[in-house]
Amino acid sequence: MVLPAELLQVKYAEELRERLTKQFEHIVMIGFKRLVFPEIQQEVVLLLADGKRPLGTATSDIHTLELQSGEELLALDDLNNAIAHLPAKHSRKGMKWTSLFLSESSFAALDQAEQHPELIPLGKLASVDVGIVTGRNSFFVVHTDKRKELNLNGHAIPILGRTGAIKSIRFSPDDFAEYQTHTVLTVF
Repeated sequence: MVLPAELLQVKYAEELRERLTKQFEHIVMIGFKRLVFPEIQQEVVLLLADGKRPLGTATSDIHTLELQSGEELLALDDLNNAIAHLPAKHSRKGMKWTSLFLSESSFAALDQAEQHPELIPLGKLASVDVGIVTGRNSFFVVHTDKRKELNLNGHAIPILGRTGAIKSIRFSPDDFAEYQTHTVLTVF
């Protein structure tokens, strides 16, 4: 399968990653340093999975191969041979698969650190929240305090930071005013 590369790491694909490791005995992921399909501007990975995983086995063998380009993949004489010399890695529940592309020593160090009993997840120490990402470079999103500091009054407008703020099919000016009491983002 050709899949978007973000499926290796995004939270919403965690269930898919878990299902793959439960279903298949062997998984091979091939990543590319350059875009394989430049016209769609989407990083992709090739996912090869086979062998029904027997019940009671610990986890799937996962092998990763990173190539420069699709041309390098086509130039390989024997893909099976290339994969046979790769170390097998294993995924744990909740693990993002981008770490599977690390070198064997880096992966082992990360794996050991994540299993350390004194490890404290960042979410227990600090509040982690998703920011706003746009593909537009013609405007910037700033905190209201920054707007005041830079004297951007008249040049900035308040924005909705996330669609989750919209609680019904109709979002009125009163709803927006209520939202603004809880957020401090503006755009200029």
